Amino acid sequence: VALEGVVKHDPDPGVRAAAVTALARQGAESAPAIEREADDEAQGVRTAALSALAAVLVDCSAEPEAAERMCDRDRIVTRLGRVLGSPPTPESLSAASAMLRIPNPSEPERARDVFTRALEAGDARLRGLAAVLCRALPAPGCSAAALRDRLRVESAPEVKLLVALAIGPRD
Repeated sequence: VALEGVVKHDPDPGVRAAAVTALARQGAESAPAIEREADDEAQGVRTAALSALAAVLVDCSAEPEAAERMCDRDRIVTRLGRVLGSPPTPESLSAASAMLRIPNPSEPERARDVFTRALEAGDARLRGLAAVLCRALPAPGCSAAALRDRLRVESAPEVKLLVALAIGPRD
């Protein structure tokens, strides 16, 4: 209850984002509060909320009585899916990452496409974020071909390093 109060009322977006992340550790019962924050005015809070939903979804699936406690897997997956069609942003990358971390994702190719589009974006920070998130995904994760293509043409040294790390030693 205290964390929900921080999430709702703290004026600092960094504090709200951290509270959303901590709230996810409380399990399936925190889903409604986290979902509300996916509409926060601050990008960092929205991104944290979309990422936290993936953790909550695992609990929703693992706990049979979770749906009774307001943890509706289908509603959350639909929420994540709505963001996947938007142009690549930190929020859409977070939603795609969340979608690919849940068991049996409903639209894995659509989620992977968000990463491919982000790796092709004009914004080096967005390309770097995509590479970092790709590295953290469970296999099969991001498209290895998209990562290799980006590595060949990347001009920003820091992003090139992040892409190489995302590819890893397997390739």
